[in-house]
Amino acid sequence: MKKILSLVLPLLLLTGLVLAGGYKSALLSHPLDANTYPTVVRPGDTGVYVEIPITNYFSYSYENISTRLEVQTPFKGIKTQNFIRRIGPGERKSLFYKIDIDSNANPGEYLVNHYMNYSYTEYDDDGDPHTYNITVKKVIAITVSYSEDIEITSVGFDPIEIKPGDETLLKVSVKNTGSIPVRDVEVSYSGFSETSTTVSTAGAVSETKVNFVPLEATKKTISSIAPNETKTITFKMRSVKDTAVKAYQMPVTVSFDGGTLTDNAVINVIGKPDMRLAGFQSDKETIKQGQLFSLSVQLENVGTGSAKSVKAEILNGNATANLTGITTSYIGTIDPDDTGTAIFSLEDTNPGKHSVEVKVSFEDEYGNTMSKDYQVEYIITKVPPDYSAVIIAVLIVLGIIYFVYRRYKRKKELEELVK
Repeated sequence: MKKILSLVLPLLLLTGLVLAGGYKSALLSHPLDANTYPTVVRPGDTGVYVEIPITNYFSYSYENISTRLEVQTPFKGIKTQNFIRRIGPGERKSLFYKIDIDSNANPGEYLVNHYMNYSYTEYDDDGDPHTYNITVKKVIAITVSYSEDIEITSVGFDPIEIKPGDETLLKVSVKNTGSIPVRDVEVSYSGFSETSTTVSTAGAVSETKVNFVPLEATKKTISSIAPNETKTITFKMRSVKDTAVKAYQMPVTVSFDGGTLTDNAVINVIGKPDMRLAGFQSDKETIKQGQLFSLSVQLENVGTGSAKSVKAEILNGNATANLTGITTSYIGTIDPDDTGTAIFSLEDTNPGKHSVEVKVSFEDEYGNTMSKDYQVEYIITKVPPDYSAVIIAVLIVLGIIYFVYRRYKRKKELEELVK
């Protein structure tokens, strides 16, 4: 910030007539104000520029103009001399000096000597030149001021991204950029609720929705901040479970005797998918040993964000050693309050009631992978033994035996008839 320091700079090089060898001298310039950058000079300021403009208001040309700023404590000279080869009639030039201010300087007015040496030439009535060398000393008054000044160096949340129901910290850092301690600095924030207005034929109705619950005071006081010191204030809060997924802006206010500063902190509430087992069933009321069947597992997203790349797989263990088929199902994306179904095509030769583990993996909108495990059951019915082949074989054997017996008996009967 550019500030302007008023310097009492009487640059009147000669205030009257000077008779030298009977010839009249002249004035180089009238007194002018000087400018410095920065303006209100404070203890510890470095690289303070002092600008002194000079103008030749007369018809003489002045040459070999050398100037010097004689600085003493609490100032330190960085550039204290200037030289101008020539300044013609009506010409204006600026002298620049550079100084530092001691950090321990006391407030008040300090006097600084300014010297100017220059020469000019006059011609007498006979046309003969006469050169005069002039030295002028003037006093400059420089005022050193104390000031209270602070700035907000940083404001933000940690973490900056949270899910509904999570806690976070608002951090506000304040630095004293002035020359003296600043006391009783109040830091506060707002914006943890939103007010919406609905207009209907019955009139306007306002509704306030709380998005964040302060877990401590929303206004805190810093008792004192020393010059060049930075202090940080934190505010703890929690988002409510039904906070809408979006970015929220919270105004931050810093107040002290010297004024009020404002800034904004932004926090992102991101969606969090959460899967729940809604149910499971088979496509057959009775599943027999070795029979192909479909097992459907229904999943519900009860979270606040979309579940992406949803995949379900049956983890085979000792209890399902006889389970074969398609044990992985890809569902895709399940939006909040929506469902998706994983379908497995299976076959199991082991009769009985089986409980298998289904692992469901998915990603949130930021690519973070999550998973949940569920237990799913199904029953395999034992198939009774099939004796039809045995019966047929027995019947065939009995038929053969009967046929052989009949032939044998017939042969005996014929033999008896022959006798």
